[in-house]
Amino acid sequence: IVFVITAPFVNYPLPQFNAFIPAFETAVFICQLITASILLSEYTVSHSRELLVLASGYLFTALIVIPHVLTFPGALAPTGLLGAGSQSTAWFYLVWHFGIPLFVIGYALLKNVDRATAEYQGSTVGAIGSIVAIVIALICALTWVITVKESYLPRVIGADVTFLGRHVPGIVMLLLGTLALALLWRGRRSVLDLCLIVVMFAFLYEIARLGIGNYSR
Repeated sequence: IVFVITAPFVNYPLPQFNAFIPAFETAVFICQLITASILLSEYTVSHSRELLVLASGYLFTALIVIPHVLTFPGALAPTGLLGAGSQSTAWFYLVWHFGIPLFVIGYALLKNVDRATAEYQGSTVGAIGSIVAIVIALICALTWVITVKESYLPRVIGADVTFLGRHVPGIVMLLLGTLALALLWRGRRSVLDLCLIVVMFAFLYEIARLGIGNYSR
């Protein structure tokens, strides 16, 4: 109901409040990190690979907001930090929101694998340490590419953006979110599945609210 009421005003510019982004994304970081920790602790009991994949997704989401807020123009510096270009913040947003449905899809697919093959047989501490190291390395690599090599990336924001650059990322995010939701709905068996269905509904509303390809502030 709230979405429908506010949808006509999606492009109405509100007063700029530079502290909003750091405050909001600090909350995102804390919530996602807590969720990742809970899922990892559950993984130590169940040894389920799908939980490890899902925990990796929440850890990825928690960490990707750090370079996003650091490069956001006006949040911590007039033009952002880390030597970011004009496209860097938008690309961090895209990577962040591509990652969410992809990890959920991985969880949903692994959940349907036979339990005997879905359980990890090695050391849980080693597996958790490895996955944390891999996610951190991935975030560092993406940060380097998106900031240092920003000029090589397609333009996705600005007046001179092509039709494909403006609309394709949003359409792909919607398709990935819809696929993740369909897989969860088809194989729902637990409270965790129900929670993830709610998460993906919220994800689709966020992408729709942005108006496919509208990445302007």
